[in-house]
Amino acid sequence: MEKQYIYEAFISYRHNPRDSAIAAAISKLCEGFAIPSKALRRRLGRKKMGKLFRDADELPFSGNLNDSIQTALSQSKYFIMLCCPEYLDPEHWCIYELEEFLRHSDTDHVIMVVTDGRIAESGSHDELIAYGGEYAKMYNSQFE
Repeated sequence: MEKQYIYEAFISYRHNPRDSAIAAAISKLCEGFAIPSKALRRRLGRKKMGKLFRDADELPFSGNLNDSIQTALSQSKYFIMLCCPEYLDPEHWCIYELEEFLRHSDTDHVIMVVTDGRIAESGSHDELIAYGGEYAKMYNSQFE
């Protein structure tokens, strides 16, 4: 039996005006999206896509944010990361959220949305490691 999730997806983003607006729009559009196929609605047992976790909507104003984030990540089927150059800043939660999500899921459940900057490299993990570019440097730096 497939695991039941509270959230269809966890939206991870930097809290700048652009990405906050994009996260809100994705949340609104996805949660309001009606599943078009009657057969698919029957199979899924619902008419709408489902609930997304966005911290501005879901987190309590007090309490342990770390526990709240971990719980939400473990209860999310997908991880939507809004990518901008500042996303990788180690002083913020974004990379922590991705690492935490990947503890219980795989990269097939990660959806990347580029909100600013440019895509410098693309390919599978193995292809990018073999290429030896920025991705490989960032990946290998965790083992140094």
